[in-house]
Amino acid sequence: MPPRKRLRNTKATERAGVNALRDFLEARECVVQEVDTANDFGKDLLVDLTEDREITGHTIAIQVKSGRSFLHNGIWGIPAKSVDLNTWLESSIPMFGVVFDPDSQQLHWMNLSAYVHEEMDALHEHKNIGKGQPIDNDRFRGHFVPFPSTQVLKAETWDHFTAAVNDYGRRFGGHSLLDLVAQDVVAQVSAITDCFALGRGDVRALLLMRHTITKLSGWALMAAITALSHCAPHPDMAWSKKIGFLSGFGIK
Repeated sequence: MPPRKRLRNTKATERAGVNALRDFLEARECVVQEVDTANDFGKDLLVDLTEDREITGHTIAIQVKSGRSFLHNGIWGIPAKSVDLNTWLESSIPMFGVVFDPDSQQLHWMNLSAYVHEEMDALHEHKNIGKGQPIDNDRFRGHFVPFPSTQVLKAETWDHFTAAVNDYGRRFGGHSLLDLVAQDVVAQVSAITDCFALGRGDVRALLLMRHTITKLSGWALMAAITALSHCAPHPDMAWSKKIGFLSGFGIK
């Protein structure tokens, strides 16, 4: 018999992950569009979330991986090159990652956009533990991105996942920052909190707060001054995860 082309051994595993995730999302009435492999540049699925059968307006892109090759030292995750990290950073649609474990049938997930915005960029963790020589002008260096062990997609955790999507969209969609000029002081303080969080990775959020500080008053003005005072070295100021800069305002 003449030789014939054979399917890649990983093809069935790859499809198993996409199919499992698609079935899970569609069972929760999400609108799922699969990206054709010819146009797949790290976004395998485009997903619109719904609530009570109504489109919420929250859309995310998901990169799907499958198989135990994405389990490193007991931790699920995905390897990312510099170009991947920059794509997640610059994507106009929030990027999420999902790794499917074919043995346990579990779907592990992570907000990849938040990872580069709030963890890597904010902490300057531009590390290189991947293959290849680092390039001097790369903003990020490729490495293995570990997924939190607690983030598994299932019926019991669906609300947690949608809350994470909604919260990220609120913070990085820009709408929440408009509340700096809201009439409600609570909304203003919430926007100040968002500016402080975003400012760890993008200084423009802090500049926006500084330029609108003359529009604030009362508790909101005090919160803005306190937030900005934390943006410079201050050896006499207490700081910890339990003592945030807005703890004095009853906000955690």
